[in-house]
Amino acid sequence: MNGFTNILYFADGELSMTPALQRAIRLAYHNQATLTLMDVADRLSPNGSLKNRLKLDINEIVQRFHQQSLSDLISGVSQLKHPIGVKVASGWGFIEVIREVMRGSYDLLIKSARYGCHQGLSSSDMHLLRKCPCPVWIDRAEAATPYRRILVAVDPNSEHQDDCADRALELGSWVAGDDGSRLVLVHAWELPGESMMRSGLLEFENHQLESLLAEARLKQELAIHGLLERHQLTPAEVDVQLRKGPPAEVIHDVSEELSADLVVMGTVGRTGIPGFIIGNTAEDVLQSSGCSVLAVKPSGFVSPVEPE
Repeated sequence: MNGFTNILYFADGELSMTPALQRAIRLAYHNQATLTLMDVADRLSPNGSLKNRLKLDINEIVQRFHQQSLSDLISGVSQLKHPIGVKVASGWGFIEVIREVMRGSYDLLIKSARYGCHQGLSSSDMHLLRKCPCPVWIDRAEAATPYRRILVAVDPNSEHQDDCADRALELGSWVAGDDGSRLVLVHAWELPGESMMRSGLLEFENHQLESLLAEARLKQELAIHGLLERHQLTPAEVDVQLRKGPPAEVIHDVSEELSADLVVMGTVGRTGIPGFIIGNTAEDVLQSSGCSVLAVKPSGFVSPVEPE
């Protein structure tokens, strides 16, 4: 990965210099990328008397206020290779942002978590994670310092045959290199039917079960090795955490143990159900994680949001 070239920062009503905006500016500087700041104002009911007096619709007034506020934010920013753009729309926040992503062919959307680092993600945040076609970076950092530990959660044996594991590792390793962070790769695995085998419902001897467990673990180890090899990474460069257990629990536990600053993970498509791009594991991780998250879509993902 050669970095980002076209970054969109979504203010989401926060018209101040947030750590997420500082990170977006830093990314644009390091990548010599184009950066655009965007906000979406609620569409208000027209006020006839106000329009007659000011010759402006109430929505135009609100948009101008947001436009000026965003422009003021970047007035003191050092000159980047490309001038920072400012765009303001009115309507539903996540819908207008996704439409802008599609119009502008952005390769990253970054924003602050609406409720900060101590609460779950907002419905708007989750809509973006589910439906935005480009990677979505939701920053929960309280300061714009470089991340120390980046956790990449993968499933190289995904039954959906998507490329999320490769895309997540590619993105996570690039961010880790840019920030000088420790890169941690976590994969959770389970043996289907193990509880039934242990319960006695199936006639399995202990040595047979242990043999099956060893085979299952070896399969996971080989898959992780292949994933690292494809990206020319070695165990010396990546801390591999291969653990047995439910994926959401394992990812949460490793994140807590290592005090991860960012979790990078792919989302899993549910074929035939438009808009439901995030699987149960990703939903659980994204909502329960107290750190920043970076969600990656599989290749070929088509957003359910209709262009204008």
